[in-house]
Order: sequence, then structure tokens, then C-alpha cells
Amino acid sequence: MITAICDLLDEIADRWSRYVRLRHQAATARARARVMLARTDNSRDIATLNATIIDCNTCLETLESLAPRLRAASRRLNATPHELGETYAAVYRLIAAGRQMPVDGRWITGEETHVVQ
Repeated sequence: MITAICDLLDEIADRWSRYVRLRHQAATARARARVMLARTDNSRDIATLNATIIDCNTCLETLESLAPRLRAASRRLNATPHELGETYAAVYRLIAAGRQMPVDGRWITGEETHVVQ
């Protein structure tokens, strides 16, 4: 399970890198379009540059909600090993003492389980 958590944390880190790159590209493209817009009188160029600015704004607005979600997912995954440690502390102590877990979850229900063969 810890391996899966680490894999998810790696995926979040990759997504964060892509988020930063996309945000930078959109902000840079918008800034360039604004500079070019201030320098042109061509109506066709003005329409194209305005469309580019609108697209970049839309991209940045969409990406805006991603950062807090990635941070929250990372925080929760980073807290998981600690929470698992608290949840299963009694089990860890039992095994560390050289004892064994009961078979088929009887330790949870207290009921006998029947193995179907």
C-alpha cells in the first residue's frame, strides 16, 4: 500500500510540474499578445490577438482550481502513513511481539469463519 501511495505522490508531482508549465505558457502567451495588440492597427491581427488573450484567460481560470486540489491530495497522501501507523499500531505491536494475526478477520467480528473447499 505504501508503494501505491508513493506512486500517487509521484503522479501528483508530475501533474504539479505540468500545471506550472501550462500556467507559465498561458501567462507568457497572454503577455506577448497584449504587447503585440498595443503595437498593431491591423483589424485581423487585433481579432486574432484578442482571441488569444481570451483563450489564455480561460486557460488560467481553469488551471486556477487545480493548484489547491493538487496540494490537498498531496497533503492527504502524505498524512496516510502516519494515520495507518495509528490505526494499525496494535497489530504492529502484536506482530513485533512474535504473535500472529487471527485467520480470516475473526479478530474483527469475533465469529468463526468456515473455509469452503
